[in-house]
Amino acid sequence: QNPNSISIPLTSADYSLALGGSKLIEGAKFNPGGNIPAKGASTITLPIPLTFENLLTVEEAIRKGNGDVKYNVEAALSFDTALPVVGVQRVPFSYEGTLSVGELLKKNWSTILNSPAARELAKNALGGLFKF
Repeated sequence: QNPNSISIPLTSADYSLALGGSKLIEGAKFNPGGNIPAKGASTITLPIPLTFENLLTVEEAIRKGNGDVKYNVEAALSFDTALPVVGVQRVPFSYEGTLSVGELLKKNWSTILNSPAARELAKNALGGLFKF
């Protein structure tokens, strides 16, 4: 939410991702482009690459969570204030949630058939291909 009467240009963003308490991505950077409109809001999508190979690294947490794993995203957006004294400002934020790996696999059966990592994850972390 931008409470200001002028739009604020986004200059950069950075983020880290932890799954089941383990850091999978740290310090990733991207340029979101665009502006946050004056007295308005914008949705920023973080390009987080998550693979079944990544999920295998936290299979014990997935198993303990009965197919669910907690995640935490730590991120920050940088804004150009266009004021020489203030310059670019970095605003940090975080978000926590739960990823349902069982539901993810149920919705992507073709992935299980084509991905050795997905098959291994279903077998090891969820108790088998047909038990979730």
